[in-house]
Order: sequence, then structure tokens, then C-alpha cells
Amino acid sequence: MNVRLGTRYATYFGAVLSLVVLVVLGSAAMVAERQSEQNRRDLETSLEAARAQDDLRALRRSAAYLSNRLFNYLYNLDVSGLNEEIAQVRDWLPVISFEILEPGGRILTDGTEDNTRYGEIITPPAKLRAGVPRTIDVDGGTEVWFVVGYGDTIAGLARVVLGDAALIASRQTLRSAVRESRDSFLSALAVIGLASGVVILVLGATISWFMSRRIARPLEAMHGAAKAFARGDLEHMLDVGADDELGELAASLNTMANDLAKGRRLLAHAQQIANLGSWELEPDRATMRWSAQLYRTLQLDPETIPATPEAFLAPFDTSSREALRAALLGDGPVRPFEIEGRIEGRDAAQRTVMVRGEPFADPRSIGGTVQDITERKRV
Repeated sequence: MNVRLGTRYATYFGAVLSLVVLVVLGSAAMVAERQSEQNRRDLETSLEAARAQDDLRALRRSAAYLSNRLFNYLYNLDVSGLNEEIAQVRDWLPVISFEILEPGGRILTDGTEDNTRYGEIITPPAKLRAGVPRTIDVDGGTEVWFVVGYGDTIAGLARVVLGDAALIASRQTLRSAVRESRDSFLSALAVIGLASGVVILVLGATISWFMSRRIARPLEAMHGAAKAFARGDLEHMLDVGADDELGELAASLNTMANDLAKGRRLLAHAQQIANLGSWELEPDRATMRWSAQLYRTLQLDPETIPATPEAFLAPFDTSSREALRAALLGDGPVRPFEIEGRIEGRDAAQRTVMVRGEPFADPRSIGGTVQDITERKRV
């Protein structure tokens, strides 16, 4: 099945674009799914451990996580950023109070918009070290102290009071929030994928139409013209169309066809004047090419007589025919030859012709001429 050039390239473009979109969306979905699951596991682990107040490792993990999250904001004294982080923590954990302190114990923010506790001094636990949170049991919950720092750099302190009653509810809320966030993201990806598919179809159709109109159709017309020229139909002319490279190519093909037609006419006229016909034997040794003058010289009808070796040999007398058969169709290598033969035309008149042949670059092909020398022989 032949596929049009424009359709083929539009299909290639659409396939590549679809693959790129699928890879991007699939990668995004995979990363989001993994990150969502990882975050859920990390936070659930921390919350489950916080539910059992004797699990210090979980508190350390939570403190280390919060320390890293808060460091940049505290180091740059970005109170707004600190409040946003505290608000997020309140969504995850059953926080009763959350204060960020300067290294000396002075409250920088309590996470509220009014920040009413700003400037209060709270004495931190003794020997509080980075990476080692301190837990203190208080009424209704657990007080957690930890250093906010990165490496050897200490930006300040944090004090969080966690309530026990809401831990289980917080865990369930966290699971639901993560699940909803993941489902929402995957739904958005599905919508984007569908929209991308529609866009790809539209782009593919547009490109197919554009290439068919601007590139493929002119090229197909030139392809058809080239086939016509190969068949000998030099009257087939192309529409030049646009003033671009394709138009110039079409004009060049038209010029070439006109030049070939003119050369053919001149050659045919010259052969007629010289009474000289030309022929060519194809490599398959079963078909030939004859000029119009050769048909006239052999007095054969081009409409009914095919150009074959047997038809070429038929008009010659027996001795001439066998000599030509050996030269044209013999088993040995093709060699140049010059054979004088006699033919009897449709008018029953005996005529003398000189048949010459020479091999081409392809040793399986040979071409030559047939010249009527009857008048010369009479002289």
C-alpha cells in the first residue's frame, strides 16, 4: 500500500510527539506517585511513633525533618516563611503550640498572624544539642525541643507541644489528604494526556495537509513526470506553481523535457536525412529499443511490431540473419561488429543495409545503427 508523503511525515511527527508526551506524563506520574507514597510513609511513621511517646527515634526523625525545613527561613529571619511552615505542620500534627526561638531563647514567632508572644523569653532545656531532640511530658501532651540548624550552623531553637488526643485523627487525615492529592494529580495528568492527544491529532492533520499541499503534491507530480519522461512521453509538462525551490525544480524538469524533445526531434530528423536508424539491445537479450528511422528502414509498423531481437532479424535474408544472430545473441562476449545484410521490405524490393554494433560499458548491453546503403551500392 502506497502512503502519501505528507501522511507519512505527519504520522512520524505525531508518533514522536505522542511518545514524548507519554514519556513525560508517565515519568511525572511515576515520580509523583513515588514521592507521595514516600512522604506518606515518612509522615505516618513519624506520627505513629509520636503516638507512642516512648519512641524517641520517631521524635528525632520528626525533629530532624522540621529542623531542615525551618533552617533557611530562620537563618534569613523570614518570619512569613516560618509561619507558613508552622501552618503546614499544624495540618499534619496535633500541635497545641509551636514557637520558634532565637538561640538565646527569645521567641521570634509563635506561628500566629498576630504573633502575640513575640519577644518572650523561654528557657530551653539544658545541654540541648543539634540532632538530639528533648521530650518533656506536660499536661495534655508532649513538649518537644530541638535545635534548628544545618551542620555546625545553629540558627535557633524550636518548641512544639503535641497533643495526644488528636494523634489518631491526624494520622487518618494525613492519609486522606495524601490520597486525595495523589488522585487529583493523576486525574490532572489524565486530562493533560487527553488534551495532548487531541492537540497531536490536530497538529498531525494540519502538518499532513500543509505538507501534502506545499511539498508532497508537487513531489508526487514530479515523480509522475519523471516516469512519463522515462516512458518517452516528453510532452508531459509540470505546473511550476510557487516561486520557491519546488517551483524551480518543476521549471528545470520542464526545460529538460523540452530540451530532450528538441534533441529527439533533431536526432530523428538527422537519422531520416542520413537514412540511419539506431537500436539498443537490453541486458536481458529479449527486448530492444528502436528509433523511428529504424522502423522505417526495416519497413516495420511500430504499432504492431514489438522491438525484439526476433522482430529485428526477421526482415533479413537467411545468411544475414544468422550472422546478426551470432553477433547479437551468441554465447561468447559481445564484440564490436559490422555486417552488411540484405532485407526484403513490404514492397518486395531488395535493399542493402549496413548493421553496426558496439558493446556499452555494461558488457551485457550492446547498441548500434542500421543504415540503408542500397543507393551507394548501386553506384
